[in-house]
Amino acid sequence: MEGESHRLPFNERFVAAGLLEVTADRLDERRQLIGFLLEQGCTVEEMVVANERGRLFGLAGDRMLRPGGSQFSLEETAAHLHLELPVLKRIWEALGFRVPESGQPAVSTDERAVLTTIPLLVSLIGETKVVDVCRSVAIGLGGVAEATSAVARSQPEMSTALSSELETARAWTRNAPFTPWMGHLLDVFFRQHLELARGRFEATDSYEVASTQQVGLAVGFVDVSGFTAATEAITPSELSDLVRRFEQASIDAVQPGGGRVVKFIGDAAMIVAPTADELAAAASSLIVAWDTDHGSSTGARAGLAFGTVTSRQGDYFGSAVNLAARLVALALRNSILVTESMAARLSIEDWIIGQGESLDVRGFSGTVTVHSLRPTSSPP
Repeated sequence: MEGESHRLPFNERFVAAGLLEVTADRLDERRQLIGFLLEQGCTVEEMVVANERGRLFGLAGDRMLRPGGSQFSLEETAAHLHLELPVLKRIWEALGFRVPESGQPAVSTDERAVLTTIPLLVSLIGETKVVDVCRSVAIGLGGVAEATSAVARSQPEMSTALSSELETARAWTRNAPFTPWMGHLLDVFFRQHLELARGRFEATDSYEVASTQQVGLAVGFVDVSGFTAATEAITPSELSDLVRRFEQASIDAVQPGGGRVVKFIGDAAMIVAPTADELAAAASSLIVAWDTDHGSSTGARAGLAFGTVTSRQGDYFGSAVNLAARLVALALRNSILVTESMAARLSIEDWIIGQGESLDVRGFSGTVTVHSLRPTSSPP
Protein backbone atom coordinates (compact mmCIF):
# COMPACT_ATOMS: atom_id res chain seq x y z
CA MET A 1 0.00 0.00 0.00
CA GLU A 2 2.70 2.43 0.96
CA GLY A 3 4.69 1.96 -2.24
CA GLU A 4 1.66 2.84 -4.35
CA SER A 5 0.67 5.81 -2.20
CA HIS A 6 4.09 7.41 -2.59
CA ARG A 7 3.32 7.93 -6.27
CA LEU A 8 0.22 9.97 -5.47
CA PRO A 9 0.14 13.72 -4.75
CA PHE A 10 0.11 14.56 -1.01
CA ASN A 11 -3.66 14.96 -0.61
CA GLU A 12 -4.62 11.99 -2.80
CA ARG A 13 -2.02 9.82 -1.11
CA PHE A 14 -3.51 10.36 2.35
CA VAL A 15 -7.11 10.46 1.16
CA ALA A 16 -6.52 6.98 -0.27
CA ALA A 17 -5.21 5.89 3.13
CA GLY A 18 -8.28 7.30 4.90
CA LEU A 19 -6.19 9.76 6.90
CA LEU A 20 -8.03 12.89 5.76
CA GLU A 21 -11.52 11.71 6.64
CA VAL A 22 -12.20 14.57 9.04
CA THR A 23 -14.58 17.52 9.09
CA ALA A 24 -13.74 20.47 6.87
CA ASP A 25 -12.78 22.71 9.79
CA ARG A 26 -10.14 20.16 10.88
CA LEU A 27 -8.75 19.36 7.44
CA ASP A 28 -5.92 21.89 7.46
CA GLU A 29 -4.84 20.84 10.94
CA ARG A 30 -4.90 17.16 9.94
CA ARG A 31 -2.65 17.93 6.97
CA GLN A 32 -0.20 19.70 9.32
CA LEU A 33 -0.33 16.70 11.67
CA ILE A 34 0.52 14.32 8.83
CA GLY A 35 3.36 16.59 7.77
CA PHE A 36 4.69 16.59 11.35
CA LEU A 37 4.51 12.80 11.54
CA LEU A 38 6.37 12.48 8.24
CA GLU A 39 9.11 14.72 9.67
CA GLN A 40 9.35 12.32 12.62
CA GLY A 41 9.92 9.40 10.26
CA CYS A 42 6.48 7.81 10.57
CA THR A 43 5.28 5.73 7.63
CA VAL A 44 1.84 5.80 6.03
CA GLU A 45 1.21 2.24 7.16
CA GLU A 46 1.98 3.21 10.76
CA MET A 47 -0.35 6.20 10.42
CA VAL A 48 -3.19 4.01 9.16
CA VAL A 49 -2.86 1.62 12.12
CA ALA A 50 -2.60 4.50 14.59
CA ASN A 51 -5.60 6.24 13.03
CA GLU A 52 -7.69 3.08 13.34
CA ARG A 53 -6.82 3.05 17.07
CA GLY A 54 -7.77 6.73 17.40
CA ARG A 55 -4.16 7.66 18.22
CA LEU A 56 -2.82 9.30 15.08
CA PHE A 57 -1.81 12.28 17.23
CA GLY A 58 0.20 9.95 19.50
CA LEU A 59 2.04 7.97 16.83
CA ALA A 60 5.43 9.72 17.05
CA GLY A 61 5.50 9.44 20.83
CA ASP A 62 4.12 5.88 20.87
CA ARG A 63 6.98 4.74 18.63
CA MET A 64 9.42 5.91 21.33
CA LEU A 65 7.39 4.40 24.16
CA ARG A 66 7.58 0.79 22.92
CA PRO A 67 9.94 0.64 19.94
CA GLY A 68 8.56 -1.73 17.35
CA GLY A 69 5.36 -2.28 19.32
CA SER A 70 3.85 -5.73 19.76
CA GLN A 71 5.51 -8.13 17.33
CA PHE A 72 5.33 -11.63 18.80
CA SER A 73 2.43 -13.68 20.12
CA LEU A 74 2.69 -15.46 23.46
CA GLU A 75 2.80 -18.72 21.54
CA GLU A 76 5.81 -17.56 19.53
CA THR A 77 7.47 -16.15 22.65
CA ALA A 78 6.97 -19.37 24.62
CA ALA A 79 8.54 -21.39 21.79
CA HIS A 80 11.45 -18.94 21.60
CA LEU A 81 12.02 -19.20 25.37
CA HIS A 82 11.53 -23.00 25.45
CA LEU A 83 8.93 -22.38 28.14
CA GLU A 84 5.54 -24.04 28.48
CA LEU A 85 2.80 -21.73 27.18
CA PRO A 86 0.57 -22.01 30.32
CA VAL A 87 3.54 -20.96 32.47
CA LEU A 88 4.25 -17.93 30.27
CA LYS A 89 0.58 -16.97 30.35
CA ARG A 90 0.55 -17.02 34.14
CA ILE A 91 3.70 -14.91 34.26
CA TRP A 92 2.30 -12.52 31.63
CA GLU A 93 -0.83 -12.03 33.74
CA ALA A 94 1.27 -11.58 36.89
CA LEU A 95 3.16 -8.80 35.10
CA GLY A 96 -0.16 -6.98 34.80
CA PHE A 97 -1.14 -7.72 31.21
CA ARG A 98 -4.21 -9.30 29.64
CA VAL A 99 -3.58 -12.60 27.92
CA PRO A 100 -4.36 -11.93 24.25
CA GLU A 101 -6.21 -14.19 21.86
CA SER A 102 -4.17 -17.00 20.39
CA GLY A 103 -1.72 -15.76 17.76
CA GLN A 104 -2.27 -12.07 18.51
CA PRO A 105 0.98 -10.06 18.78
CA ALA A 106 1.55 -8.89 22.36
CA VAL A 107 5.31 -8.91 23.02
CA SER A 108 7.89 -6.46 21.71
CA THR A 109 11.46 -7.35 20.81
CA ASP A 110 12.79 -5.69 23.97
CA GLU A 111 10.21 -7.45 26.13
CA ARG A 112 11.06 -10.83 24.65
CA ALA A 113 14.74 -10.20 25.37
CA VAL A 114 13.96 -9.46 29.03
CA LEU A 115 11.82 -12.59 29.31
CA THR A 116 14.70 -14.83 28.22
CA THR A 117 15.82 -15.01 31.88
CA ILE A 118 12.43 -16.34 33.04
CA PRO A 119 13.12 -20.06 32.34
CA LEU A 120 16.31 -19.87 34.41
CA LEU A 121 14.47 -18.18 37.29
CA VAL A 122 11.73 -20.79 37.19
CA SER A 123 14.32 -23.56 37.40
CA LEU A 124 16.09 -21.86 40.33
CA ILE A 125 13.25 -20.69 42.57
CA GLY A 126 10.10 -22.24 41.11
CA GLU A 127 7.18 -20.84 39.17
CA THR A 128 5.22 -19.73 42.26
CA LYS A 129 7.95 -17.41 43.49
CA VAL A 130 8.61 -16.07 39.99
CA VAL A 131 4.91 -15.24 39.67
CA ASP A 132 5.00 -13.55 43.10
CA VAL A 133 7.96 -11.39 42.08
CA CYS A 134 6.33 -10.51 38.75
CA ARG A 135 3.12 -9.55 40.52
CA SER A 136 5.09 -7.27 42.83
CA VAL A 137 6.75 -5.70 39.80
CA ALA A 138 3.33 -5.14 38.23
CA ILE A 139 1.97 -3.46 41.35
CA GLY A 140 5.02 -1.21 41.67
CA LEU A 141 5.31 -0.33 38.01
CA GLY A 142 1.56 0.15 37.72
CA GLY A 143 1.76 2.82 40.42
CA VAL A 144 4.76 4.48 38.78
CA ALA A 145 3.01 4.41 35.40
CA GLU A 146 -0.22 5.89 36.79
CA ALA A 147 1.68 8.64 38.62
CA THR A 148 3.76 9.47 35.54
CA SER A 149 0.69 9.48 33.32
CA ALA A 150 -1.18 11.75 35.73
CA VAL A 151 1.67 14.27 35.68
CA ALA A 152 1.75 14.16 31.87
CA ARG A 153 -2.02 14.62 31.66
CA SER A 154 -1.79 17.74 33.81
CA GLN A 155 -0.31 19.51 30.77
CA PRO A 156 -3.35 20.81 28.81
CA GLU A 157 -1.60 20.39 25.48
CA MET A 158 -1.32 16.63 26.14
CA SER A 159 -5.07 16.24 25.56
CA THR A 160 -6.83 16.59 22.22
CA ALA A 161 -9.93 17.61 24.22
CA LEU A 162 -8.09 20.71 25.45
CA SER A 163 -5.74 21.29 22.54
CA SER A 164 -5.40 20.49 18.86
CA GLU A 165 -4.24 17.17 17.42
CA LEU A 166 -1.08 18.83 16.17
CA GLU A 167 -0.21 20.44 19.51
CA THR A 168 -0.93 17.18 21.34
CA ALA A 169 1.29 15.30 18.90
CA ARG A 170 4.11 17.76 19.49
CA ALA A 171 3.66 17.64 23.28
CA TRP A 172 3.59 13.83 23.37
CA THR A 173 6.69 13.72 21.20
CA ARG A 174 8.46 16.08 23.63
CA ASN A 175 7.46 13.95 26.63
CA ALA A 176 8.08 10.47 25.23
CA PRO A 177 11.91 10.65 25.26
CA PHE A 178 11.76 10.71 29.08
CA THR A 179 10.50 7.10 29.00
CA PRO A 180 13.95 5.52 28.47
CA TRP A 181 15.32 7.80 31.18
CA MET A 182 12.63 6.60 33.58
CA GLY A 183 13.49 3.00 32.75
CA HIS A 184 17.16 3.69 33.47
CA LEU A 185 16.26 5.45 36.72
CA LEU A 186 14.23 2.43 37.85
CA ASP A 187 17.11 0.09 37.01
CA VAL A 188 19.79 2.11 38.77
CA PHE A 189 17.87 3.00 41.93
CA PHE A 190 16.29 -0.43 42.27
CA ARG A 191 19.77 -1.65 43.13
CA GLN A 192 20.10 0.82 46.00
CA HIS A 193 16.59 0.00 47.24
CA LEU A 194 17.60 -3.66 47.25
CA GLU A 195 20.56 -2.78 49.47
CA LEU A 196 18.25 -0.89 51.82
CA ALA A 197 15.81 -3.82 51.98
CA ARG A 198 18.65 -6.17 52.80
CA GLY A 199 19.90 -3.84 55.53
CA ARG A 200 16.45 -3.50 57.10
CA PHE A 201 16.05 -7.27 57.19
CA GLU A 202 19.49 -7.83 58.70
CA ALA A 203 18.66 -5.30 61.43
CA THR A 204 15.64 -7.40 62.45
CA ASP A 205 17.71 -10.57 63.00
CA SER A 206 14.84 -12.65 61.61
CA TYR A 207 16.88 -15.38 59.94
CA GLU A 208 15.05 -18.19 61.77
CA VAL A 209 11.74 -17.35 60.06
CA ALA A 210 13.13 -16.04 56.76
CA SER A 211 12.48 -19.33 54.91
CA THR A 212 8.75 -18.83 55.47
CA GLN A 213 8.96 -15.22 54.23
CA GLN A 214 8.40 -13.85 57.72
CA VAL A 215 10.17 -11.12 59.60
CA GLY A 216 10.00 -9.60 63.08
CA LEU A 217 9.03 -5.96 62.67
CA ALA A 218 7.65 -2.91 64.36
CA VAL A 219 4.65 -1.95 62.26
CA GLY A 220 2.29 0.98 62.51
CA PHE A 221 -0.29 3.20 60.92
CA VAL A 222 -0.43 6.98 61.13
CA ASP A 223 -3.45 8.80 59.80
CA VAL A 224 -4.77 12.35 59.63
CA SER A 225 -7.50 12.99 62.18
CA GLY A 226 -10.13 15.43 60.98
CA PHE A 227 -9.33 14.52 57.38
CA THR A 228 -12.91 13.88 56.26
CA ALA A 229 -14.19 17.19 57.62
CA ALA A 230 -11.21 19.02 56.12
CA THR A 231 -11.77 17.56 52.66
CA GLU A 232 -15.35 18.80 52.62
CA ALA A 233 -14.15 22.39 52.99
CA ILE A 234 -11.37 22.48 50.38
CA THR A 235 -11.04 22.30 46.61
CA PRO A 236 -9.74 19.23 44.73
CA SER A 237 -6.45 21.06 44.16
CA GLU A 238 -6.14 21.82 47.87
CA LEU A 239 -6.97 18.19 48.69
CA SER A 240 -4.24 16.98 46.38
CA ASP A 241 -1.80 19.36 48.06
CA LEU A 242 -2.88 18.18 51.53
CA VAL A 243 -2.31 14.53 50.62
CA ARG A 244 1.02 15.39 48.99
CA ARG A 245 2.23 17.19 52.11
CA PHE A 246 1.20 14.29 54.34
CA GLU A 247 3.06 11.86 52.10
CA GLN A 248 6.18 14.04 52.20
CA ALA A 249 5.93 14.52 55.95
CA SER A 250 5.65 10.73 56.39
CA ILE A 251 8.74 10.08 54.29
CA ASP A 252 10.69 12.82 56.09
CA ALA A 253 9.83 11.29 59.47
CA VAL A 254 10.33 7.61 58.64
CA GLN A 255 13.30 7.26 56.31
CA PRO A 256 16.05 8.98 58.35
CA GLY A 257 15.66 6.38 61.12
CA GLY A 258 15.97 3.37 58.86
CA GLY A 259 12.25 2.73 58.54
CA ARG A 260 10.11 2.45 55.45
CA VAL A 261 6.78 3.81 54.27
CA VAL A 262 5.11 0.66 52.98
CA LYS A 263 2.14 2.36 51.39
CA PHE A 264 -0.39 5.15 51.66
CA ILE A 265 -4.03 4.24 52.10
CA GLY A 266 -6.12 7.35 51.67
CA ASP A 267 -5.15 9.61 54.56
CA ALA A 268 -3.08 6.93 56.33
CA ALA A 269 0.51 5.79 56.04
CA MET A 270 1.58 2.24 56.84
CA ILE A 271 5.11 2.38 58.24
CA VAL A 272 7.59 -0.25 59.46
CA ALA A 273 11.00 -0.27 61.13
CA PRO A 274 13.40 -2.95 62.37
CA THR A 275 13.09 -1.84 66.01
CA ALA A 276 10.37 -0.50 68.25
CA ASP A 277 12.35 2.63 69.12
CA GLU A 278 12.89 3.53 65.46
CA LEU A 279 9.21 3.20 64.63
CA ALA A 280 8.05 5.09 67.72
CA ALA A 281 10.47 7.92 66.92
CA ALA A 282 9.21 8.11 63.35
CA ALA A 283 5.55 8.17 64.40
CA SER A 284 6.18 10.78 67.09
CA SER A 285 8.17 12.95 64.70
CA LEU A 286 5.42 12.79 62.10
CA ILE A 287 2.70 13.71 64.60
CA VAL A 288 4.68 16.69 65.91
CA ALA A 289 5.56 17.91 62.42
CA TRP A 290 1.98 17.62 61.21
CA ASP A 291 0.55 19.36 64.28
CA THR A 292 3.03 22.22 63.84
CA ASP A 293 1.90 22.83 60.27
CA HIS A 294 -1.78 21.87 60.46
CA GLY A 295 -2.79 22.07 64.12
CA SER A 296 -5.73 24.38 63.47
CA SER A 297 -7.44 22.08 60.97
CA THR A 298 -6.17 18.51 61.23
CA GLY A 299 -3.93 16.44 63.45
CA ALA A 300 -2.31 13.04 63.29
CA ARG A 301 -2.48 9.88 65.40
CA ALA A 302 -0.77 6.50 65.39
CA GLY A 303 -1.22 2.85 66.31
CA LEU A 304 1.96 0.76 66.67
CA ALA A 305 2.57 -2.95 67.23
CA PHE A 306 5.44 -5.42 67.16
CA GLY A 307 5.37 -9.00 65.95
CA THR A 308 6.34 -11.60 63.40
CA VAL A 309 4.63 -10.74 60.13
CA THR A 310 4.50 -12.29 56.69
CA SER A 311 6.30 -10.37 53.95
CA ARG A 312 4.66 -10.57 50.56
CA GLN A 313 4.99 -8.38 47.47
CA GLY A 314 6.59 -5.60 49.50
CA ASP A 315 3.68 -5.56 51.95
CA TYR A 316 3.20 -7.13 55.37
CA PHE A 317 0.42 -9.26 56.80
CA GLY A 318 -0.35 -10.73 60.20
CA SER A 319 -1.82 -10.10 63.62
CA ALA A 320 0.55 -7.21 64.42
CA VAL A 321 -0.47 -5.41 61.24
CA ASN A 322 -4.17 -5.92 61.93
CA LEU A 323 -3.83 -4.72 65.50
CA ALA A 324 -1.87 -1.59 64.57
CA ALA A 325 -4.57 -0.74 62.02
CA ARG A 326 -7.25 -1.07 64.71
CA LEU A 327 -5.32 0.98 67.27
CA VAL A 328 -4.88 4.00 65.02
CA ALA A 329 -8.66 4.26 64.79
CA LEU A 330 -8.89 4.24 68.60
CA ALA A 331 -6.13 6.80 69.17
CA LEU A 332 -6.99 10.39 69.99
CA ARG A 333 -5.70 13.29 67.91
CA ASN A 334 -1.94 13.86 68.33
CA SER A 335 -1.53 10.65 70.32
CA ILE A 336 0.06 7.21 69.96
CA LEU A 337 -1.31 3.88 71.13
CA VAL A 338 1.00 0.85 71.29
CA THR A 339 0.56 -2.84 72.02
CA GLU A 340 2.02 -4.66 75.00
CA SER A 341 4.69 -6.32 72.83
CA MET A 342 5.65 -2.95 71.34
CA ALA A 343 5.87 -1.29 74.76
CA ALA A 344 8.08 -4.09 76.09
CA ARG A 345 10.69 -3.35 73.42
CA LEU A 346 10.90 0.42 73.93
CA SER A 347 13.78 2.10 75.75
CA ILE A 348 12.33 3.35 79.02
CA GLU A 349 14.75 6.27 79.15
CA ASP A 350 13.39 7.64 75.87
CA TRP A 351 9.65 7.01 76.26
CA ILE A 352 6.88 7.61 78.74
CA ILE A 353 4.69 4.55 78.51
CA GLY A 354 1.20 4.91 79.93
CA GLN A 355 -0.43 2.40 82.22
CA GLY A 356 -1.88 -0.58 80.36
CA GLU A 357 -5.56 -0.36 79.49
CA SER A 358 -7.69 -3.31 78.41
CA LEU A 359 -9.76 -2.53 75.34
CA ASP A 360 -12.19 -4.45 73.19
CA VAL A 361 -10.67 -4.35 69.72
CA ARG A 362 -12.79 -5.35 66.75
CA GLY A 363 -11.65 -8.62 65.23
CA PHE A 364 -9.71 -9.77 68.32
CA SER A 365 -11.09 -12.18 70.90
CA GLY A 366 -10.98 -11.01 74.49
CA THR A 367 -9.48 -7.67 75.44
CA VAL A 368 -6.22 -6.22 74.19
CA THR A 369 -3.83 -4.36 76.50
CA VAL A 370 -2.68 -1.07 75.00
CA HIS A 371 -0.54 1.79 76.24
CA SER A 372 -0.35 5.46 75.43
CA LEU A 373 3.09 6.64 74.38
CA ARG A 374 4.99 9.90 74.27
CA PRO A 375 8.69 10.77 74.24
CA THR A 376 10.30 11.81 77.52
CA SER A 377 11.24 15.13 75.94
CA SER A 378 7.62 16.11 75.28
CA PRO A 379 5.57 18.21 77.69
CA PRO A 380 3.15 16.34 79.98
